[in-house]
Amino acid sequence: MELFIDSAELSSIKEYFSLSIFTGITTTPTFFFRNNIMDYENEIKKILQIEKAEVHIEALGNTVEEIVENSKKNHGMGENIVSKIPISKNGIRSIQILKKLGIKTNMHLIFSVNQAIMAGKAGADYICPLLGRMHDIGINAFGVLEDITRVIKTYNLGAKVMASSIRSPDDVQKAAIIGVDAVTIPPPILEKMFYHPLTGIAIEKFNQDVLYSRQVNQLMKTKNYLPLADMDSSLYDTLAIMTQKKIGLVIVINKQNELMGIVTDGDMRRILNSNKDNLNKSIKEIMNKNPVVIHDTMFLAQALEIMEEKRITTLVVINEKNIPIGYLNLHDILPHHASIE
Repeated sequence: MELFIDSAELSSIKEYFSLSIFTGITTTPTFFFRNNIMDYENEIKKILQIEKAEVHIEALGNTVEEIVENSKKNHGMGENIVSKIPISKNGIRSIQILKKLGIKTNMHLIFSVNQAIMAGKAGADYICPLLGRMHDIGINAFGVLEDITRVIKTYNLGAKVMASSIRSPDDVQKAAIIGVDAVTIPPPILEKMFYHPLTGIAIEKFNQDVLYSRQVNQLMKTKNYLPLADMDSSLYDTLAIMTQKKIGLVIVINKQNELMGIVTDGDMRRILNSNKDNLNKSIKEIMNKNPVVIHDTMFLAQALEIMEEKRITTLVVINEKNIPIGYLNLHDILPHHASIE
């Protein structure tokens, strides 16, 4: 089955075509207008620079002569252009002439088996049923598409059935199951086709497991991030440090930079709720003198186990001299801000 990009947006076309799974691009005048492209011929020439891309563009006209002339003009821009011709009596006549000239055609605006039969008998290279437009007026689009595909293949009419007017990834899936030869897909639908919730969950789990196998020193906050305070600092000073460092914890040290304790935002709230005048209290009076500490060579999985066991969200990291060298926060380990129940 061939995949086409249904767009006139050059950046999207280049992005998806670089995947090397697409046969070509289908465009409409509406696409160019929607993207504020007035000189569509120049834009088509840019699209044609994409190597080996088959480009389907309109060849409109009220008469056979106009349709054939516009198709020749399209072909003159590049041999890999396929002219899109709406189903009509003059469209059928035009396709027969263009077939003899070796110019490829796509008969589109197909909404019935009868139209598909006539397009196939005329020698169209592609037959293009528009699924979304059938859906819009209550037609069973996939029933029609299945019938068209069966008839074209049963009678060896030679045309490729291209499902178009795709509205969802499910449309692509159903068209493929029916057995169409090609599907042309808008970039927003292509983007959705890459996604499945189970894939996302699995990738997230793999990434998380890889993270757990890393050491604390690869993720901990250090140096300027450290919320350090001297033992004699007041609660007011401590609150200022928490605000500046954007963390609900302050690491208390002595003159030798050794760890003496910690003060959390919970400690601050409790002491200030009892008496607002406590802002001038020294933090050594309220600090936790036995905080849970870890070393920087510990694995993150082990650090997470300690957090869960102790029901805390931040661990102070010390060296062999009991000097704080960093801290590890739960949100650094769990990027989606999981919380301990």
